[in-house]
Amino acid sequence: MDEITNNTFEDGTEVVPTSAFDTLNADAVTTCSRVAYRDIQLCVPVSVTPFANAMDPIVRCCGDVIVRPNEPDTEPCRGRPGGTCDFQIIQRICVLVPVEFGA
Repeated sequence: MDEITNNTFEDGTEVVPTSAFDTLNADAVTTCSRVAYRDIQLCVPVSVTPFANAMDPIVRCCGDVIVRPNEPDTEPCRGRPGGTCDFQIIQRICVLVPVEFGA
């Protein structure tokens, strides 16, 4: 609120002394309605802390498994006594990773 100094507000508005009302006719019916207001600008500090929590992944097989011999073998592995059998196993997997986001 503005401070009153020497019968004026800080913004220069004059203050009417109460003695000015003594000259009014006390018998006269007069009204004076006013609404006073002051614009006020407010601000509130806001702080948001985002987060993300990864849950345990869920893994599923997708499609059929594929078994094939390594090159240069072109024949399927027949299990030779004392020998080795090299081959590949191919499988597509689906990985679902649930993530919780928030703030």
